Amino acid sequence: MSKLETAGLQEYGGENWNKYARDHTEKGIDATISVENLYFELTRANVKRMIKILSANYALIDDNDAEIFEELIIHFLRSETEYDANRHVRLPLEVYTKLGDVFSLPPRFTELVNRRCQEKKASLARLLGA
Repeated sequence: MSKLETAGLQEYGGENWNKYARDHTEKGIDATISVENLYFELTRANVKRMIKILSANYALIDDNDAEIFEELIIHFLRSETEYDANRHVRLPLEVYTKLGDVFSLPPRFTELVNRRCQEKKASLARLLGA
């Protein structure tokens, strides 16, 4: 669950809200979902561009990192295939839960990118004597 989703549920969800409060929060819920959908589409477009770059330069990927890059591609393909245009899962819930969650950016991929960036920064700092 994204931070945006969590914040929206904390603010507008739960059974403790009475009908009056729920009626007055529908606009807030709709706005939260709308912004989350915009973020999803931006991320989707960026991942699509990353996959195009990765595919064109696959030979440059470190062998130790290939599995994680492939995981990004698999998650992207799953999201394109298993969800409809409204982001509803096409599969029966029982099948979907057995396959596991689909991530726009799989956690192992973002961890790898962050780790590699830190390594490159440290290497540059050493080279520059900083």
